[in-house]
Amino acid sequence: PDLDRRGAMFQSDVVASALGAEGNFEARERLARHMQEERVERGDQLQRAAGTGAFAGLVVPQYLTDMYAPAAQANRPFADAIRRHVLPSQGMQVNISRVTTGSEVDNQSAENVAVDEQDMDDTNLAIAVQTAAGQQTLSRQAIERGAGVEAVVLDDLFRRYNTNLDGKLLNQATTGLSAVATAVTYTDTDPSAVELYPKLIEGLAGVEAALLDMASGENIAVMHSRRWYWLQNAMASTWPLITQPGVVAQTLGANYATAYGRGVRGMLPNGTPVIVDNNVATNLGTGTNEDEVYLVDRQECHLWEDPDAPMYIRAEQTKAASLGVLLVVYGYYAYTHARYPQARKVSGTGLVTPTFA
Repeated sequence: PDLDRRGAMFQSDVVASALGAEGNFEARERLARHMQEERVERGDQLQRAAGTGAFAGLVVPQYLTDMYAPAAQANRPFADAIRRHVLPSQGMQVNISRVTTGSEVDNQSAENVAVDEQDMDDTNLAIAVQTAAGQQTLSRQAIERGAGVEAVVLDDLFRRYNTNLDGKLLNQATTGLSAVATAVTYTDTDPSAVELYPKLIEGLAGVEAALLDMASGENIAVMHSRRWYWLQNAMASTWPLITQPGVVAQTLGANYATAYGRGVRGMLPNGTPVIVDNNVATNLGTGTNEDEVYLVDRQECHLWEDPDAPMYIRAEQTKAASLGVLLVVYGYYAYTHARYPQARKVSGTGLVTPTFA
């Protein structure tokens, strides 16, 4: 021991034993004798256990970056359910010709007399291409010294982009679904699902009456999650006189137990699929506590999107003097629910904040 106070020989033996170097048999024997001597000389110390608190400067805190919790978003359930098109590569407006005056056909009143004639006329439906964008400035330290910071920020920006787009489809002034839909008013101081249901059927009847032979038959109901769960909460002792395919007559519809944002959540008693979307406003009406239920032919709700949207810009030069990196997410889109005036919405005091009892 006096010849090896720095432990050089001990370290050599450890390496030789571990790596199988030449002479490792002798090295293992020396290590075994050393451990036996240590047990005799300092056995009480070898039995002691030191916890992580004894090595505060060596036990590094771990951050589970793969399990970070993003900010929850309403995302785009309605946008994913309607008819989607590729946005043209140029221009800030798309146009659709709508025939507003059609021709006429009637029986000829007599032989060799003029038959009915009506000049057709159309009206141009101009649809604006809109730009949605958001930005975030990160320090270079956060990007270069952090773990996945840039990816987390971009993920949040992309999801907020989707939420904004879906919210505009529903709530934008003048062109949003709430603005263009024909109202079916449900007024009630003591609302119930049984009383709401006929209003939903009235709305669906209005959708078909507006579209006639242009109806695709792919009607959907769009509502807030609070309204969907309120409908599920309802009980009834009566059921429809006319049964519907896939729906048990004694129920008020069906719940598919689908997760939020994963498509159709269930169906109404008449078989209409339900899309639950929490971008539906809940601050409507005089009491600012009402929501609305929308009833549409999903093939007549049109959304044009750039196939590459949303896109992003990563600009380092802009904020170079402050060691910042600018991230900008943007995209172009256009939409219309007004090619035919078919959309209906059930609204009124019967749709105040629901109570569950």
